[in-house]
Amino acid sequence: MNKNTFILLLLPSVFCFGQNKTVTAEVSVMEPEVNNSLKVPASQCKYVMEPVYLRNENSVIYHDCNTRKYLPVKGNDITLPKNNSEGFFALDKEGVYYKGDYIKIDTAGFKIVGQIGDHQEALWKVKGKVYKNFTQIRVSDPDTFVPAYCANGDYYKDKNFVYYRDKKMPDADVKTAFEACREYFYDKNYLYFNGKIAKVNNEVLFSVNEALAKTKTKVYSRDMRPHPEMDAKTIRPLSRRFSVDAKNVYYNLEKLPVKGDFKNLKAWDQVNSSYLSDGHSIWTADGKQDADLDAKTFGMLPHSDFFYDKKGVYKKIYSEKLEKGVNEKFPFDYTDDVSEQNLFITDNSWYIVYKNQAYDPWNKVIYKNLTDGQLAAARQNTLNLSKEIENRKIEKQFSQNLYLAEGKIYCHGQETDADARSFTSIGDNWNFYKDSKNVYRYIGYGENSKLTTIKGIDPQTVQTFGNFLKDKDYIYSGNYKMIENKNAELLGVFTGYRPGCGLDRNPSSNYYLFRNDSGFWLVMISGKVVIRNLGMELPEGWHDGIKEFELKPSVY
Repeated sequence: MNKNTFILLLLPSVFCFGQNKTVTAEVSVMEPEVNNSLKVPASQCKYVMEPVYLRNENSVIYHDCNTRKYLPVKGNDITLPKNNSEGFFALDKEGVYYKGDYIKIDTAGFKIVGQIGDHQEALWKVKGKVYKNFTQIRVSDPDTFVPAYCANGDYYKDKNFVYYRDKKMPDADVKTAFEACREYFYDKNYLYFNGKIAKVNNEVLFSVNEALAKTKTKVYSRDMRPHPEMDAKTIRPLSRRFSVDAKNVYYNLEKLPVKGDFKNLKAWDQVNSSYLSDGHSIWTADGKQDADLDAKTFGMLPHSDFFYDKKGVYKKIYSEKLEKGVNEKFPFDYTDDVSEQNLFITDNSWYIVYKNQAYDPWNKVIYKNLTDGQLAAARQNTLNLSKEIENRKIEKQFSQNLYLAEGKIYCHGQETDADARSFTSIGDNWNFYKDSKNVYRYIGYGENSKLTTIKGIDPQTVQTFGNFLKDKDYIYSGNYKMIENKNAELLGVFTGYRPGCGLDRNPSSNYYLFRNDSGFWLVMISGKVVIRNLGMELPEGWHDGIKEFELKPSVY
């Protein structure tokens, strides 16, 4: 889903494969419900919560919570850049739109660097220049300017300096810069708060790790509470959260029952798991000893919670019978001791490879006897395996489980009846595909993703209309028909219902204002599609919060 065009609530349908492996499931186009009293309820936003660019054939309309403006450009003349998660940006051939305003600039090398200030402002760059909103800022090397750690944080860096938002921090060490996506930031030397070296009682705070800092005499947690049981002279970091002083080992602020010689300590902090080795035992973050693991050969696979020792590769699962976490060993044929030399995880974390075997931990499938070419593909992060086509060459990858191989379209290794010669995505919407015979919807993730034929949409004329589809006859939301496609335009989008607490099972909704040759139409998309024809002129009361609605000519 491309959030930057507008918000589309996809409707639930039944997606499943039939018994014949060459046939995809089918759904038919459904008629919308008609409600002649439908109206947009009042909400905290006049229009829509998230900024969006509504692209029509002859117009582009920018929306955010309280702003709606026509832009002097046609819909096909602008593009929405990648990583535009806040929806602020659009590009044309000669410049950049930011929150609906325009700056004429060479867009070569355009990239959104990050959002700052509760995501209400943005840092972005083109070749040789960096901007905060519409103001160019000075950085040492624009081409290497990136987030210091997190794109939603306040700290950035280039190859020479660290920056707090758009301000250089001359004291910060760029090589050891680290932060945790908040106002605090640290490097090997100092702790920083809002871009400045942090102090407590007028004493400089030096960094320990993500959990601790210290002055020359005291150790402090990040909420500036002193911890006199910790020794400021000897405390040192082991990882983001583990630390040690002359007498004790700590995880965050908790003292661990680790005793003896601290010279051989090694710690791992990854994703949702933390482990400590003292050379003799493995300890977890809650201070429990894991006697089943070999401390001398223990390690963790990068960017994951998976771990190993010489006896195997594991993940932690909860045993209801034992009422505790246990180590589940992955089903490799273990012919040699496991080590860094014969084990790795792919960069996308999809496969764990031991010797010539690959394991998919998400779908619990083991693949054995990989070829040299498959092992090379795994290291290049391009490996895709399936029991059904294990030795077939994938010619084109549409998604993790949807691909073209040997002249056929496969989904989860099952041959579909889609025509491979004409199968292609519809515009830039990765949810929808077509061939010469049908339109298809691909939705879900992993084993839950399915390819479903939608009967009733014309594959010869279908194209994207923002995040909707249109053919020569109608506009569609998924497999729901909405309105006729006769000079149709999308003029407005409005925030509807948003669920409250986790027990709220009511579906979200959004409202859309369209115009075609039959007049204005109000459409609600939620668990279903509801439409109302508003007539040739907008009537009073179609929106509880808007008395006037600007309707400029759509051709510039």
